[in-house]
Amino acid sequence: MARSSVKLIRAIRETARRIQRGDKYAWGHMGSCNCGHLAQTITGYSKGKIHGAAMWRYGDWREQLRDYCPQSGLPLDEMIDQMLELGLTREELSHLEMLTLPAVVEHLPADRQHLKHNVREDVVLYLHTWADLLEEALPTKVATPKLQVPAHLELV
Repeated sequence: MARSSVKLIRAIRETARRIQRGDKYAWGHMGSCNCGHLAQTITGYSKGKIHGAAMWRYGDWREQLRDYCPQSGLPLDEMIDQMLELGLTREELSHLEMLTLPAVVEHLPADRQHLKHNVREDVVLYLHTWADLLEEALPTKVATPKLQVPAHLELV
């Protein structure tokens, strides 16, 4: 699972909100699909800029993620860098495109575990479920070392 952080959870939830409120969604467009929308949120780039960056190399997000090279200098690889720096993994992004990350799917409502990758409402449900899982993984307590209290300072 992704390296959970408040910033990542906010990005996923913001992406879900944008898609839910009616932002242009088109699964066949590299900047308006599942990964494209998350890339918009994380990078701040427009759907057109993301789509244009993807045209430097062949394939959809899954193929682009498979061929990703941090030293390539390709525009989409630089966008993927930003997504990975936030704590995501290439595997999770590939699963996002098809709504199939096992950890997320098993936490979906029983009657909704067979999502369609290109249906707006299914994408929104998947994103919210994923954010919920990441939120659960956030550390709730920070471990602090036990302090030795001198006897004269102990509370009775």
